[in-house]
Amino acid sequence: MPYDCAVIESTAANRCCRVVFQTNRYSVPYLYASQRLSLKIYPDQLCLFHHEKLIAAHARSPAFDPSPGSPGPGNRRARLEPLRNQTKPMKHNLLPEHLHALKLKFLAQQHQALATEAAAQHWDHLEYLRRLIEGEYHLQQQRRIERRIQNARFPVIKTLEQFHWTWPKKINRLQVQNLFRLEFIPQKANAVFLGPVGVGKTHLATALGYAACLEDHSVLFVGAIEVINDLHQAQKSGGLKRALKNYLRPQVLILDEVGYLPIDQHGADLLFQVISQRYERGSILLTTNKPFKQWSSIFNHDSTLASAVLDRLLHHAETVVLEGSSYRMKDQTDE
Repeated sequence: MPYDCAVIESTAANRCCRVVFQTNRYSVPYLYASQRLSLKIYPDQLCLFHHEKLIAAHARSPAFDPSPGSPGPGNRRARLEPLRNQTKPMKHNLLPEHLHALKLKFLAQQHQALATEAAAQHWDHLEYLRRLIEGEYHLQQQRRIERRIQNARFPVIKTLEQFHWTWPKKINRLQVQNLFRLEFIPQKANAVFLGPVGVGKTHLATALGYAACLEDHSVLFVGAIEVINDLHQAQKSGGLKRALKNYLRPQVLILDEVGYLPIDQHGADLLFQVISQRYERGSILLTTNKPFKQWSSIFNHDSTLASAVLDRLLHHAETVVLEGSSYRMKDQTDE
């Protein structure tokens, strides 16, 4: 075994991750800033250790000549100036600005705390990076889901857990729970919630849309009459095509209360355009109080138009039938 001719000295890295030896500065990983280190000095090399772990190795540089007028590499002023420029606090402080400009909020808030933890726990560079990126990913995912929910325009947030299964006299619970697997979304299929007023149709449609948002799907909740009025105004101003895109863009469109109010021929034509153009392009969750055989009355007694709508709506669809009295009227009926 060859003789180790190194001389060992105790040293410390400064806060700029530099170790000074014979007026030269040698870098160490940032995790070891301000840490006590061991320095093994060879004739042509310097090795730095932290608790017997090799963290850096450098070719040994000749010592600076401290005399003020020495030329060339021995000139202390000439050699130190670039290093001082590199370690100005102003440049170090640009990191928060860069992270803010890149909208990396987690990194901006947590990089220093995680660096301290990394030094204490002896993480390597990849582990430190993994923790930062993982935190940033989860934060951005959470913010994206919050935007999904906001853009969905739910009147109120409803969940499946809040639904009173015992209130409707008739409901296929397994069918509803299967819908919450959200497999209908990639299939671009539909779901129709059919039943009288107050049995929970809108609750289930909203809860299903909310669950879709949590899985990062785009959703829009809108009443059928609101769609017709919006498209009517857009058509008068020459912006029908642009307005239609608002209802074609989401992966899931919730059309609430179809059939509750009468629709004239023009309104029926506009609603047909939405349903027709979403066919096999995006999912529709629709609530209605009208059995399908009465849908001609919704579309201004135009049986041909009603058949065309139902053909596209029900081709890839599940119909959830609910029966019972209004949940909102239960206190009055109890009396």
